[in-house]
Amino acid sequence: KPSWNGEITFNKVQTTAANFGTVIKIDNQKIKLDYPVITLDNFTILDSTNNPLKINGTLTQNSQNDFVSDLSVTAKNFNVINNTAADNNMIYGKAIVEVDAEVNGTLTAPDLSRNVTVKNGTDVTYVKQNVVSSLKERDGLIEFVDMDTIPNLLTHRTQQEVIDLNKKEAGYAFLKYNL
Repeated sequence: KPSWNGEITFNKVQTTAANFGTVIKIDNQKIKLDYPVITLDNFTILDSTNNPLKINGTLTQNSQNDFVSDLSVTAKNFNVINNTAADNNMIYGKAIVEVDAEVNGTLTAPDLSRNVTVKNGTDVTYVKQNVVSSLKERDGLIEFVDMDTIPNLLTHRTQQEVIDLNKKEAGYAFLKYNL
C-alpha cells in the first residue's frame, strides 16, 4: 500500500515550454503530501513578466488508486505563448490570458470548467498543417459492431457509474470554456 508524508519545495526553479516559449518560474513554493492527499495552497507559478498563475486545492488518491482533483486555477495577464515562427511554425506569437478555472474529478478524465479571457496585446498566428490522410490512416475510423455481443452495462450499474466508467476508460475530459 502506498504512503507518503512530507512536502516538495521549489526554490528558484525556471523552465521554458519550448514549443510555446512560455517561461515558467517557481520560487519558494511548497506542495504538501499527507497520504492520501496532496495539497496545493496558493501554489504560484510566474510567467516571464512575473504575472502569477495560482493553484489551490487538493489531489486525493482514492481506493482504486486514481487521483481525484478538487483544484481552482486563477491567473491575470499570464503569458501562455511567447515565441516566433522559427520556434514553432504551427502556432506562434504572443498570448496573454486571464483564467478562472475549476478542475474536478479523476485526472484520467477531469471535468474542466473555466473562464478564459484573451487580453490586449495578444497576437497569435495558427497555421493549419496539411495532413494527407492515407487509406491506412483511416482504417478503423468507423467500425461496425454486432450489438448482441456487448453486455448491457446498465444491468448492474447506475447511469452515472456507466458515464464515469466510460470517461475513465476512454480518457476523455469534460471541457466547458467561456472565452
